[in-house]
Amino acid sequence: MPNAGSFLPALPGRQELRDLATAWETFMAGESHRLEKVRPVIRASWERSQRLGVNPHRNCLPLMLSAEDVESLQEGADLIAVAMPYFEAILQSWPEDRFMMAVTERRGRLLYTHGHPVIMEYA
Repeated sequence: MPNAGSFLPALPGRQELRDLATAWETFMAGESHRLEKVRPVIRASWERSQRLGVNPHRNCLPLMLSAEDVESLQEGADLIAVAMPYFEAILQSWPEDRFMMAVTERRGRLLYTHGHPVIMEYA
């Protein structure tokens, strides 16, 4: 029976890690030489992240907004005030249907949700 460790890929050695760090620095400097040792899938990931504006020096993902940011977005969103009566009318028209509605700002950040209580419990 094969050793379970034999199924794992070999870890890179110190020189390989140094070469990868040098390639990363080269890439971040906007140069393309000395990147031939970087696997294509890794280089494509670096390029995609750079193209999408991902900050490589950030140590956490910006998944949640602060309460102050949410309040600021809500205050500026007149759409919420306009949408709420419509949300209520829709819910009253279909009280047994289980659905949820949402208002987002133009970048897609969620500003407000409204819907059937059972669905809202899971949202």
